Amino acid sequence: MKNLILVRHAQAKDAVAIQKDFDRGLSDRGNAQAKRQARQLELGEFNTIFHSAALRTTETAVHLHNVHPHVTLQARRDMYNADLNQLIEILEESWELEALVLVGHNPGISDLFYHLTGEWEPFETCTFAQLSFPNNMGKENMRAAAHIEQIQHPEI
Repeated sequence: MKNLILVRHAQAKDAVAIQKDFDRGLSDRGNAQAKRQARQLELGEFNTIFHSAALRTTETAVHLHNVHPHVTLQARRDMYNADLNQLIEILEESWELEALVLVGHNPGISDLFYHLTGEWEPFETCTFAQLSFPNNMGKENMRAAAHIEQIQHPEI
């Protein structure tokens, strides 16, 4: 892998007592965040988005796809509230891809960013970070090896 973009889902609707957390969609603000951030992202070389199968991450990924229709969406149930170790496993499994976008949840996304870069970023809703790795680097050497190309916080 040479390039990776980490995205925390956009702002979700408030939880309702009878609703499962998994089924919470984006709020109006979250939809506006996701649309704006999708226009900010350059996804020319990116062909794949892995996203948690939860509704709010799916809706965030769909906003990215609407602006970048060449990108394939893949819903992954194993990304729902995935912790650092689960996200590392997903990266290791897909290391042969040149570029990948992960749309997930906190604290996993923030923890993965810290693991890959050695720097802390709290990842408020709909924040994205573009990272690059040294050429020919093996997946066993990913800890603190990524270079931060860009971090974009939503302005909404």
